[in-house]
Amino acid sequence: KNGGKRLAVLVCDIMDSASLKEQRLVVKHESVCVQDVVSNVCQMLGTILKRGVQLIADVEDSLPRIVGDTSRIEQILTNLVGNSAKFTSAGHIMISAHPHGDEHIAIEVSDTGIGIPEDKICTIFGRFQQ
Repeated sequence: KNGGKRLAVLVCDIMDSASLKEQRLVVKHESVCVQDVVSNVCQMLGTILKRGVQLIADVEDSLPRIVGDTSRIEQILTNLVGNSAKFTSAGHIMISAHPHGDEHIAIEVSDTGIGIPEDKICTIFGRFQQ
C-alpha cells in the first residue's frame, strides 16, 4: 500500500515539474493540520528506512492549524525524508514543527546521515536533485 502511495507521489512530482515549467502550478489555500501531515508522511515512509534508523515526529500538540496546501507540504516533506532515508544508515530522521514568531510555524527535517558535501549545497534546490 505504501509503495503504491510513494509511486503516486513520484508521478505527481513529475507532473508538477511540468506544470511549474509551464507556469500552471496551482497552490491551494486551505486549513492544514501540521500534526496530521507529519503523521501521514511518517506512516508512508517509515517502511523505507534502513535497519537501525528511527523516524521521529516532534510536533507540538498545541500547534495551530495553518493556511497552506496540504498536498504540497506533504510532497515537500516526503521528498526531504526520502532523501534523508537514502543517506542515513544509522541513527534517526526527525520531522519537527514548532511556532516561529507570532504568526509562523517552522517545519524542519534533520537526520544523522552523511550530510551534504560543501560543493553540492548550492545545487540541492535544482530540479531532480538529492
